[in-house]
Amino acid sequence: MICTIKPTPICSQTTQKGLCSCGGTVTVTLQSGDNLFYNGPNLPGSGIQTCDKLNDALAKIDAKLLSLSQDMAIIKAQLKL
Repeated sequence: MICTIKPTPICSQTTQKGLCSCGGTVTVTLQSGDNLFYNGPNLPGSGIQTCDKLNDALAKIDAKLLSLSQDMAIIKAQLKL
């Protein structure tokens, strides 16, 4: 038996994870990051703000990681590591 949770379908893909109380597999329609929002406090380190879309939040995190990686490469070059 498959238990299905049906949020508004955005993507045409589904994922199966875990079991529901009936013992079947839960199938959840994958959602677009444009329909998921960050609802915590503003995060000054990353620039993520309350109500940012998930895609925007991930882009901000990615930009910070890239910046840190570039900074580390510069420091290593200056220290000749």
